[in-house]
Amino acid sequence: MSAPNSHFSRFCAIRDEYRHLLAKNPAFTPAHPAATNPVLRRPPGIEGRVWIEDPNASSIVDIANAAYQTMLRLLAYSYAVPGPNPEKSLVVDLGIDQMKVMSLLGESAARRPAGPSNPHCNAGMSFTALRDSAPLPHNAASRRFFIERMAELSRGARKLDQTDERVSRATSMLEALATRAQQLDTMSDTPAQAAGPEPQQHTPAPAALVDGAEVVNGEKVQITFNGKLCIHARFCVTGAPRVFLANVKGPWIHPDDMDSQELMAVARECPSGAIQYRRRDGGREEQPPPVNLITVRESGPYAFRGDLTLNGKKAGYRATLCRCGASKNKPYCDGSHH
Repeated sequence: MSAPNSHFSRFCAIRDEYRHLLAKNPAFTPAHPAATNPVLRRPPGIEGRVWIEDPNASSIVDIANAAYQTMLRLLAYSYAVPGPNPEKSLVVDLGIDQMKVMSLLGESAARRPAGPSNPHCNAGMSFTALRDSAPLPHNAASRRFFIERMAELSRGARKLDQTDERVSRATSMLEALATRAQQLDTMSDTPAQAAGPEPQQHTPAPAALVDGAEVVNGEKVQITFNGKLCIHARFCVTGAPRVFLANVKGPWIHPDDMDSQELMAVARECPSGAIQYRRRDGGREEQPPPVNLITVRESGPYAFRGDLTLNGKKAGYRATLCRCGASKNKPYCDGSHH
């Protein structure tokens, strides 16, 4: 005989309750008619998918999906933080609380109509991650990313329909989480040590514009950034935060503020090819992979690696190409799918 609080006993109680309710009302269904394969944008082929057209439901699912992605990134990041450590505990707690937010918003979405195209179906979370979910490195840039992301979620939640108690509770939780995430600003990568001299920051050469791309020369490496190709994968600002300074006025690329070998490795992580480098020390330049690689980024573009030629022109070794049809810079992805 199982214990009364065991999972088995609880499942049996749920089964018995369901049978009782079904006996009283044969038409009883234990769940809302939530969507299967829901999407927030009308897909080219609607078959097998439920397009969530209702504005309120769509907004709720959008925030719920964002909370899901943030939860994944927080938990992945926790493995990069050496522990036991207050920062590790904080990011794990933030991630777990994001699950609670998702639960509330998901329940609210499942009670709302999907829209006129699916009159007998309710909305539901699509668990779509619009950005790469790879673990972020343990550094100040990652902590700043989480602080900003939590604040964005809080602001977005405040715009939702607050008449639903579940949405209201989720909004309050996100506001509290955004406040708590501010603690990350007080944490560092290493234990506190005696103050030493600040790392020297080099003044980069002014950026030159070449065919619409920014070109900055360092002592050992030249960095090129083409904003038209960028899909905001954030490998640059998280992997080399002293080189690529996000959201600043004036020069934002500082090639000499990081070991050149490490900087080139970060540049090669850029999936779109928006960041390229050219060595100025006579060393070996970037090479194509030994075999051509094609990946499909979740809810994003095709990512190609190889010796690429597009429209008869050499296109480097990395590129992300549109697969949703919305890009205004075809064949390249321009982030319009977001």
